[in-house]
Amino acid sequence: MRTRELLSQFTWEAPAKTSLLLTRAGFDHGFYGTSDTAPECHHVRQVHGTKIVPTAPDSTSAKAPHRIEADALYTFERDSFIAVKTADCIPVLLAIPGQMVAGIHAGWRGLTRGIIMNAVDKLVESGQDVSRMIAVVGPTISRERFEVGAEVVDALLTPASGLSMEQAAFTLSKGSTDRWHLDLQVAAALALSNAGIPAGNIGVIQACTYARTDWHSFRRDAKGAGVNWSWIKLG
Repeated sequence: MRTRELLSQFTWEAPAKTSLLLTRAGFDHGFYGTSDTAPECHHVRQVHGTKIVPTAPDSTSAKAPHRIEADALYTFERDSFIAVKTADCIPVLLAIPGQMVAGIHAGWRGLTRGIIMNAVDKLVESGQDVSRMIAVVGPTISRERFEVGAEVVDALLTPASGLSMEQAAFTLSKGSTDRWHLDLQVAAALALSNAGIPAGNIGVIQACTYARTDWHSFRRDAKGAGVNWSWIKLG
């Protein structure tokens, strides 16, 4: 299927702190920013890698004494909250009603190294049905605001990213001199589809963290930036 046709099958949502796809499926969740307080959640020490881990009291809980390094986490436990933190990077919330919730943090490094494909593969290996997964890409810095160098383009064009050459090219547009603009949200949504999640179960909240002050942005605010909490509960 051509990239443009595939993209037309995703659910493109207006800027919001919640997703229609996840709300309709019955999940408590949020893509929280500057004026929001997230519930206490399991979370990890994010390092721009590709590791996904299950929640555990001593390594991912809100008061964990030694937080594990990873960039995605999941739980099968009812009434558990999980979250990822971002400030321009991609937050992805994954869910299967009554069975599982997961969160993925992906900057350009994690994206090009294949964290999305790896996370979905690990969930499938644990017994989850990819055809039932719902995935929503949350607020992220937009293509117009995200300019990158040749090293990012080269990394995106490798098989590890999980994108075809046509798809990778679709996410890029020429910037100034030797720079390029990268659409992280489109890249993430395409990677989710390539991992086996049905296109009709993939949503994208079209909100730019840089342009909208209701979310934190590292590129906009530098060291003064806070973090956005993207969280979900398995009810």
